[in-house]
Amino acid sequence: MTYLQYIISPQMVQSANKPTMASFPDVLSSVRFLSDSTALATSWDGSLSVLSPASPLSAPVTFSSPLLCCCKGGPRPSSLACSGALDGQVRLHDFEIGSHRVLGHHAGAGVSALCSGEELVLSGGWDGAVAAWDPRARTRALTWTQPERVYAMDAQGHHVLVAHAG
Repeated sequence: MTYLQYIISPQMVQSANKPTMASFPDVLSSVRFLSDSTALATSWDGSLSVLSPASPLSAPVTFSSPLLCCCKGGPRPSSLACSGALDGQVRLHDFEIGSHRVLGHHAGAGVSALCSGEELVLSGGWDGAVAAWDPRARTRALTWTQPERVYAMDAQGHHVLVAHAG
């Protein structure tokens, strides 16, 4: 946790004052591993940060809407990641070439859960839908309607766990 706090707040690292827990704003919304040595963090201020010991102070990419969740963009390459935003957008990020594209979006507000499977990225939204996205084709492949807003989910092989309201 301390490592992430130091990375997310580079001004604290460069400061002559030793940072304390009270020094860091409460802005992180999600943290996920991209590889063994790289992590991804999203925050309520709309920033997406790649955390790596090789480049710990790389500048975050900032979007206009708060980012609620993130995940790997598929099994390979590890430079691909996805983020879900409060405005309902699901974005695909390629950090190797620096591109950030909208894969699609959930009706209404909020993408609160993302996870990657074998070839697809799954997103869960406050519209009560779980969507499967193909990052290679950049299209929505499938949609499963849930009884209520989706808050969390995970996938393993061909199994998907969904936590929703109601």
